[in-house]
Amino acid sequence: MTAPEADPVQGASAPQSEAEVQNVAPGVKSPTGAPDAKTTFSSLSELKELDPKVYQATLKAIAQTIVNTMRRHQERLKRLIQQARRQ
Repeated sequence: MTAPEADPVQGASAPQSEAEVQNVAPGVKSPTGAPDAKTTFSSLSELKELDPKVYQATLKAIAQTIVNTMRRHQERLKRLIQQARRQ
């Protein structure tokens, strides 16, 4: 079974071997040299170098996703505990 490919823009997982590291293409920029919607990144550190504002926005989005997931899990756990006390 093969692992699903990660979307390079959403942050790929760390390469598993040195061969994979060598096959990772560097970020591709638009003809003007500035990153655009079609720009790909092989790592967050590369994104940080090419566009710090997008990097910060990406980190904020990741953090917000984590917070929302934790909140949903906490609410679910609270409901389960309440149901267990009623029984």
